[in-house]
Amino acid sequence: GKSPRAAARFAARLAGEATVAHSIAFARATEAVSGGELPPRATALRDAMAEIERIACHLDVLSAMAEITGVEAMVTRAAWHAEAIRRASYTAFGHRLMMDCVIPGGVGADVVPGGGEAIGRALSALAVERLDWPVTGVAEAQARDRLAEIQGSIRAARDLLGELPGGAVSVSLPAASGEAIGFAEGPSGAIWHWLRLDHGQIASVFMCDPAWAHWPELEAAMAGRQMDDLPLMLAAFGLTSSGMDL
Repeated sequence: GKSPRAAARFAARLAGEATVAHSIAFARATEAVSGGELPPRATALRDAMAEIERIACHLDVLSAMAEITGVEAMVTRAAWHAEAIRRASYTAFGHRLMMDCVIPGGVGADVVPGGGEAIGRALSALAVERLDWPVTGVAEAQARDRLAEIQGSIRAARDLLGELPGGAVSVSLPAASGEAIGFAEGPSGAIWHWLRLDHGQIASVFMCDPAWAHWPELEAAMAGRQMDDLPLMLAAFGLTSSGMDL
């Protein structure tokens, strides 16, 4: 019964580590129904926010894994960089998690003057940090995948913010009827939002978090392992219970 613009606040609060990704998936579903075409600047800002969110989430997971395995240097450095990136996000977009920054039709506000430079400094500091995973065995592959993704996201976010197109950051969407699916690649995997609109109001909606797939994967990964491995595997998968509680 709500308009997509009003309901977007609910989508943004499904999972704190993926507020941008869930907001993008919900917005894309809305835009697919409405037939709205985003301004290029809005698309670039969304993509940059998604990469920044991915970096911060991976750093949180790596810090949690390092705490369990006793790699104190990784605990401290990963957490420090995650905090620096969130502070820069607050400077650039007005919220540490960039919550409610993505809306149906674009983004809620443009990056503030100097905001891109603040994020650039945080990313540059992270890029030269020699983060490594010195532990082998359980969850080694997950740690190294996240480290590799961090490097890729640093490059992507820098390019996006360094070459932002000019123009508007949002468009008004018509009060349309129909249904569509919106997709976004979140820090932990694929996010899907299905939406049906009736004259611009939400008639039905379903939101799917990656946790739906990852909890069964965790069960399979733990098969034959000792219970002592469970805390590290839980941290490595970055699982969220809120993503399942839909």
